Amino acid sequence: MNMGVLLVGVVFLMNPNVGVFDILPDFIGYILILRGMGELPDLVPALADAKRGFLNLINVSLGRLAAMFFMLFVDPSWSLVLVFTFFLLELWFSYKAFIPFFNGLSNAHLQYGTSVEKEQGPQTATMTYLFVFVKAALCLLPALTYLSESKTTGFVHLYPVETASNYRTVFTFGNVAIVSLLGLVWFFMMRSYLKTIMTPVFFKNAAKAYQDKILVHQGFLMRKRFGLISKTMMLGLLCMLAFTIDNVNILPNAGFALAAFSILWLIQQYNLCEPSKLFRHTKVWNILFLIASLIQYGLTIAFCLLYGLAESDLGFSESVLPVVLRNQTAHILFIVIVAATIIEMLCFIFFYRQFINVWKELAHVHTYVVYTDQEKQLSSQNEFIYRKHSRKLTISFVLASLLAIFSIVQRFAFFAMPGLWLLTFLCSIGFVASTMTTFSALIEDIEAKYMLD
Repeated sequence: MNMGVLLVGVVFLMNPNVGVFDILPDFIGYILILRGMGELPDLVPALADAKRGFLNLINVSLGRLAAMFFMLFVDPSWSLVLVFTFFLLELWFSYKAFIPFFNGLSNAHLQYGTSVEKEQGPQTATMTYLFVFVKAALCLLPALTYLSESKTTGFVHLYPVETASNYRTVFTFGNVAIVSLLGLVWFFMMRSYLKTIMTPVFFKNAAKAYQDKILVHQGFLMRKRFGLISKTMMLGLLCMLAFTIDNVNILPNAGFALAAFSILWLIQQYNLCEPSKLFRHTKVWNILFLIASLIQYGLTIAFCLLYGLAESDLGFSESVLPVVLRNQTAHILFIVIVAATIIEMLCFIFFYRQFINVWKELAHVHTYVVYTDQEKQLSSQNEFIYRKHSRKLTISFVLASLLAIFSIVQRFAFFAMPGLWLLTFLCSIGFVASTMTTFSALIEDIEAKYMLD
């Protein structure tokens, strides 16, 4: 474990949320907490349950991040629906994560630490549950004021005395002040509690136990590594869904580029395949795809904010058409966005082709099972498994190419065919679903191979 990394993760969680907006994204805090726990979840089952809980919270936090972009294009009253949804999700998954987290730390301390005069775990756990509830509840309170407003008149009652929006600012300031103060108290309690656990004796005993129980099992480590790669891949693929609002994709493809970069780094870090020209070229195309995706997404958001009439009954494409025709700056910016989309999708195709080839190489190496002389008749199974995965990976590349083509055509036909986004969305669903199935099956065969070893 690493106390410093854990506490930095707590810092990312102790800040208040204002509506769906999170200044310090919580998913970074959860990632840091997972990183700070290190290899201890492999030794303590309760911490393994906590790890799964924090992974679910990462998904919830990423959903909040997507909601932040969603709110740029819709009526502010949507805030109530979204905040209430995240209120329920965060409460449920926080308790599913923090309860086993404190139980696991207590068990780990009993096994590998030294006795202390006063156990701080129950008090710190209670403070954590209180902070989680207060943070979620006070974030919801300002949004409740939308219940007493109407978009047409601003009021529900015929003769109102005050508008509910006057209280919204007060509730927001109260939320920020109370959660910030409570967060500071929680931080110092967590710091004091972790210091009582993470003693030199604890680190020494836990490291010895990990060496004796885990590191001797190479197959376990390989399954764990490919399991991490699989989770990263699944999260990244969700960003390839072409979920558009007013012809703006609220899930940036850069998320998949970042996930793929992390996967390539993990493959290199764990020496899962031999360094080669293919691997180096894949990383280069990955970086180019990431840069192109960020540029395209940034330009699109800027174009929408400058010229998009999100509340128009005609829709974004029709309402913007006169602006593009009459405004030279808007016309040039739109052409630049189309060019950026073409470059982004070309980089995506070249990168994904190389990425698929890397995975074919991994499939060839890590699904190969060594059979005994008595089992030689089963040796043809290796070639069958490799061909099966190679074929599925090729299909995934074909679907990725179709998605890239539809994305480019959608930009070209931005005004003539506004409904084309639906075909792009369906194509993205096909690509994501097929690729998830392909990689899940491949990871299962790899884990089965190391289970046998």
